[in-house]
Amino acid sequence: MSKKAAEATYRPKGYGISPSLARARAPFRAQNAITGLTLFGFAVSVWAYSIHAVKQDNFDDVDFEALNTSVEEKAKRISLEDEAKAKMPKSPSADTLPTPAGAASSTPIDTAKPSSGGGWYSWAWGSK
Repeated sequence: MSKKAAEATYRPKGYGISPSLARARAPFRAQNAITGLTLFGFAVSVWAYSIHAVKQDNFDDVDFEALNTSVEEKAKRISLEDEAKAKMPKSPSADTLPTPAGAASSTPIDTAKPSSGGGWYSWAWGSK
């Protein structure tokens, strides 16, 4: 019997299962069922524990004063990140540096745009 003929009897065309494939899978049915039930039980137990743990929290530690503040009051507050930025010394940028004596122009030249049309992609990849 050729390999092709053997495969045709083991895996028939269509959605059915051949008798030989059913016999080959039979010894593993119980093991597969136990593994599936174990995984399903683990997933359900994790879900149940999560729901139980959240139900126990009474949210007494929530700051109700913070919940009742208006948007204007929240906007007036300074965040820790903004305070840290304010304390950091500013580094000089191109706008704040002095212009050299022989410089032709103090306005920056935009080199990121192509001189003629075609969009940014034609400039980036060199196509026309």
